[in-house]
Amino acid sequence: MTEVAVAKESPKIKADLTKRKVSHGQGVTVGKTEYLPLLEHSLNDKDETCSFYAVLIDSNYPSFDKKAQKYKVSAKIVDPSVHEQSEHAYLNIWSKDLQGVPVCSKVGDIIRVHRGTIAEYRGKRQFNVNVGFKGSWALFATNWQEAQSAAVAVEEEEASERSDEEPEPKNSKYRPLKFSGKNYSFDS
Repeated sequence: MTEVAVAKESPKIKADLTKRKVSHGQGVTVGKTEYLPLLEHSLNDKDETCSFYAVLIDSNYPSFDKKAQKYKVSAKIVDPSVHEQSEHAYLNIWSKDLQGVPVCSKVGDIIRVHRGTIAEYRGKRQFNVNVGFKGSWALFATNWQEAQSAAVAVEEEEASERSDEEPEPKNSKYRPLKFSGKNYSFDS
């Protein structure tokens, strides 16, 4: 599923499509950030940050790397640019806290990576996200009903914690299932 298809699922994102440059097979520009297909990130430019949407096809449970002194999740990801070639890419997410790495529950969930880096591993692209340094991620469910019920549960929990004077979050039912950091944004 492309970022355009993901965007069509959400009315908030759908309304924002007019503000963004979107075409099939190309990236989506939001503010200063361009979310590109996986194959369009250059292996030659190691200093450039990578932002993208991808589909999870395999993931492990978070483990603690003693050498790096961080938690790590490794996953295999695809998008139309690599799927057409029967390929996949690797994704490693690193964080000092266990809460900073995603626990991926289903194949097909969509992950948005913001400010990752790229390397080559076993002849394939490997994207690395260092949460807490500059990278972040958000995990979206592909099962729309499940995502809505999860969002309702989160909203009910937050409503019970919120004072009467605090405004209700906008578009809370379109939020990701999980994300790194204190909050997330559809804008950069």
